[in-house]
Amino acid sequence: MAYKLLIVDDEYIVRMGMRDTIDWHAIDIEVVGEAANGKQGLMMAKELKPDIIITDVRMPVMDGIDMARTLFDAGADLSVVIYSGYRDFDYVRRALESDVAGYLLKPIDNNELVKKVLEVLSKLKSKREARAKIGVFENSSDYLRTQIFLRWLGGENDPEFLKRLSVVNIRPYDMGRIIYGAASEANVGAIDGLLRALDASLAPAAAQSLVMTKDFLCVTSALDERRIANIASDVLAKQTGDVRFRLVVSDKFCDAKSRGEVYRAVLERVKNLPYSHISSVHLMSEQYVKLKKLSRDVLAIIERDYMKKLSVKSVADELYVSESHLMHELKENLGKTFNVLLTEYRISKAKELLLEGKYRINEVALMVGYSDVKYFGQVFKEITGMTAGEFISSAN
Repeated sequence: MAYKLLIVDDEYIVRMGMRDTIDWHAIDIEVVGEAANGKQGLMMAKELKPDIIITDVRMPVMDGIDMARTLFDAGADLSVVIYSGYRDFDYVRRALESDVAGYLLKPIDNNELVKKVLEVLSKLKSKREARAKIGVFENSSDYLRTQIFLRWLGGENDPEFLKRLSVVNIRPYDMGRIIYGAASEANVGAIDGLLRALDASLAPAAAQSLVMTKDFLCVTSALDERRIANIASDVLAKQTGDVRFRLVVSDKFCDAKSRGEVYRAVLERVKNLPYSHISSVHLMSEQYVKLKKLSRDVLAIIERDYMKKLSVKSVADELYVSESHLMHELKENLGKTFNVLLTEYRISKAKELLLEGKYRINEVALMVGYSDVKYFGQVFKEITGMTAGEFISSAN
């Protein structure tokens, strides 16, 4: 389909010359109208919807620049080429700083005019194509992200599929634990606010989240499921009114191999939980026990400073408690020693970094707090059952 051209000039002879001395059809352009001033040009542009307007600057009633500005302010999807004498150059140059696409000096050479028209039409075409792509993506982005997120979470690892993840801002590697939240029918409207509060409370560990109709998913690299449950419980407690949610936290990290299995287990757990009269948080592995503040503070320090030289003493000193008390609280509340908690978190972060593919193994070791690469390798194999190299290969 030909592009539509409107010519605006107060001199009939100029309009006729532009119309009749250039073979517009040869370059796929149709002259759809002529106007004698900017005001008339505005009315014709509204009716004819041209793709491009060629206009003089100085005309009675309304000049070319005012016409162009009025059109663009109204959101017109077109390009404008303005021509003028030398004395108007500065005036027109200022106009070009807005939306006017091109400028020519009088006297107008037909070859230069055709060249300029084709140039601005090419830009207009590119702009329209880009806008169309953005429009399609914006209209379907929520749906696309939901479908891709769920396929990825369900265990999809096809290389071609994984390439799509960056488009919807999903990082295709070992992400951590899954939190699945569901709202009672009457509380669907509160999901967005709850998820934002949960994301903020988990930060910087929270990695990905997704709101569906009555449910939401959050995949986080936070260290311990009981700490996650503890944070979620605090977030739920701050909800006002008769708001009822049920949240389930997965009992283990979901990597590329186990992600689908963990996700399906969480779904099954959620499905079998009735709504109670209050919001509730559930673990997969055991009855949820609210963490004591000291345990939460220790886990927060590990997540913040895992790459540094941490010890029971340094953490106990920061929290103003004795080492023996700290170790006793961790064992009683988390069932693990400080060193086990630190090691597990460091290796989980190492897995994420290795799967990014941007760092060598020795670099990852240093990034997660191991100055001895050989020792890092031993610990990694003890925790994961494979060497770092084997882990990378298994994920590709």
